[in-house]
Amino acid sequence: MSDKNSIKIDGRTGHEIVGSIDVIRIDHEDGAARPYHLELEIDDHLADQLIKYGSEVFSEVDLLSSGIRAGLIERIARRKSA
Repeated sequence: MSDKNSIKIDGRTGHEIVGSIDVIRIDHEDGAARPYHLELEIDDHLADQLIKYGSEVFSEVDLLSSGIRAGLIERIARRKSA
């Protein structure tokens, strides 16, 4: 969100939207094993909320949970080592 003081509400459920995750496609050079890979762009405040309160979300997203959890754990490790 651009304005930290504004609250964004989901029109379908009425729940507060605390942030969003952008998925960025990174193209590889010609001849690479894969044509591209994906990276997640997550605001630090949202990442903190996911780490603290996200267990309910991750248990419902079986296909993504291990990748997202691993990414968040790596992010925490990088923060603590800096």
